[in-house]
Amino acid sequence: MVIEKSKGGRTRYIDYSDRPQKLEQIKRDLKVVREAIQTKGWKELRETYPRSVKNAARAIGDIYGGPHNFRANYVQERVKELTPKVGYEKALQVVEKEIGHNRVDMTKHYGG
Repeated sequence: MVIEKSKGGRTRYIDYSDRPQKLEQIKRDLKVVREAIQTKGWKELRETYPRSVKNAARAIGDIYGGPHNFRANYVQERVKELTPKVGYEKALQVVEKEIGHNRVDMTKHYGG
């Protein structure tokens, strides 16, 4: 998957060959998001998104830490998933590229 103009304006490449089901779910979710943008407009979605996520977290009994916490969750889950296959240090390097960082120490920070 290619993500253009990502973090820092850079293009990112994320390999989903080891998790094709995840890629298919992302494609379905992207379709829903694009339809919502067409229906409601980007401005309205941008304004209501944080409140919607907070309400959803509250509804399932989760703690809301802000939309940026999704990055931290991704890092933690992905490192945990990759470590048995490639080792911890290599997992950090892979995830570092996936999230658009240039420093493993920042990836470790997200990883908790």
